[in-house]
Amino acid sequence: MKSVITFGELMLRLSPEGHLRFPQANSFHAYYGGAEANVAIALAQFGIPVSYVTALPTNDLGTAALNAVRQFGIDTKHVVRKDGRLGVYYCETGYSQRASQVIYDRANSVFAQSKPDDYDWDAIFQGASWYYLTGITPALSPVLAEIVIFSAKKAKEHGVKVAFDLNYRRSLWPAGEARKFYDTLCPLVDLCFTNLYQTKDIFGLALDPKDPEDPEAHAVAASYLTEHFGISEVAFSTRKSPSANVNAISGYLYANGKLSRAKTYSMDIVDRVGGGDAFGAALLTAKEKGLSAKQAIDCAVAASCLKHSVEGDYLVASWDEVTALAFGTGDTLIKR
Repeated sequence: MKSVITFGELMLRLSPEGHLRFPQANSFHAYYGGAEANVAIALAQFGIPVSYVTALPTNDLGTAALNAVRQFGIDTKHVVRKDGRLGVYYCETGYSQRASQVIYDRANSVFAQSKPDDYDWDAIFQGASWYYLTGITPALSPVLAEIVIFSAKKAKEHGVKVAFDLNYRRSLWPAGEARKFYDTLCPLVDLCFTNLYQTKDIFGLALDPKDPEDPEAHAVAASYLTEHFGISEVAFSTRKSPSANVNAISGYLYANGKLSRAKTYSMDIVDRVGGGDAFGAALLTAKEKGLSAKQAIDCAVAASCLKHSVEGDYLVASWDEVTALAFGTGDTLIKR
C-alpha cells in the first residue's frame, strides 16, 4: 500500500483543566498536535502508511513533540530539526452558551520560518499516493505559501493526488489574501475538504442557506469547486451548535456529479479540536480501501463524532471502531 504524506506545523497545546477559563487557570494540561499531524496520527491508527513532514526545534520540546507522533508508527525521516522555538497555542474549552477560545503563540516558530530548500520533495513523494495539506500552513508566512504551491506541483509530477482542507482561519490571514492563494492551489487539488459557509464566504457564492444541511446549497457549492477548479471530489462537514458542548454533525461527499449524505450524530462534546482532521483521515482511508462514496462520507462523519469524545488534538480510535459506528454495528455498552 502506498503512503499518505502530510505537511504542516506540530505545536504544543496548553489547556486549563476542565472548563476553567484562562484567568482562572493555575496550571495547564499539555498536548501536542496540529491539523496535519492529527490527520497523520489518525491514518496510522487506521492502518494507512503515512509520512509526516514538518520542522521542529532541536531542543527537548521539539523532541517531545516528535515522539508524540512517532509513537503511532508514523514515518518522520523527513522532519527537519533546527534551532528555534516550538509553536504554542492555548485552548479554553467552552461550555453551554460560552464558546471555546484559542490563543495562538506561533509567530517565528521553526516551522513558520521554513525555507524552500528545507524539504526534499522528490524524495518525500517516492511511493506516495496522496499529499494532504490544509489552508493553515500557507497562512503562516508568504514563504510557506510558496512552499505549499511548489510541493503540490511536485506531487502532481510524481503522480500523487492532492487532498486539501480549506481550513480558513481569519485570525491568521484576511479572506482576500486567502482567496488569492486558493485560486492558485485549487486547480492542483483532487479532493477538497470544506464546509458550506467558508466556501460561500471565500469564493463569494450567492447562497443564503437557512439550514446548514441544505442539500441544494451544498450541490451548488460543490459544482462551483469542481467546475471552476477541476477538483474531482468535494467533502463537506456540517454542524449545528445549539451549545458549545452539544452539537449535531453530518456531511456530504460530491463525487461523479452526485451528492452523498452521511447520517447525523447528535453528541455531547469532550473536546471539539481535531474533529475535521479525523473527518479527513477517515475519508482518505475509505477511499484507499475502495469504499463507495456513501460509505466514505459515513466513515468520515463517524470518525469526527468519535474525536469529539477524546481529549486532545487527535483521534484515538481504530478503523474497526469507526466502521462499527458508521455502519450501525457499534453500541455504547461497556466492552468486556
